Amino acid sequence: MMLTSVSVDRLYRYLFWSALGVITFLALWPMQDTGVTTGWDKSNHVLAFLVLAWLLDGAWPRHLSLVWKLALLLGYGLAIEVVQGLLAYRELSLWDWFSDGLGLLAYGLLRPWLQSLHSAPARLPFVHAGMRDQERGP
Repeated sequence: MMLTSVSVDRLYRYLFWSALGVITFLALWPMQDTGVTTGWDKSNHVLAFLVLAWLLDGAWPRHLSLVWKLALLLGYGLAIEVVQGLLAYRELSLWDWFSDGLGLLAYGLLRPWLQSLHSAPARLPFVHAGMRDQERGP
């Protein structure tokens, strides 16, 4: 079955909203040990925001520039920290927010490679070869 660009965008949107919901839940949940971890809190932030950036970029490939998408996610990360600072069982951490930013920077650096996966169906089988490249232009 070949997916159209609209269905690929929808898949990315579904994955983005799902990831955003899970990350928000984990960030605001009172338990410190949720069982979902890389083993180091700061790497959790880097990985979460790298994945969010990839999914957001894939969900709306023709809307907003990458800079705006990353700025929105950085604002989301700051909002999480502010809310955590208001909760009795969590605390605001600018180091966590800095780690969020590192994840976004990592996505910016990895973006060309990740986009090249769209033209390599053997490595990413649910995306038809060249489908996104034709729509995005040069």
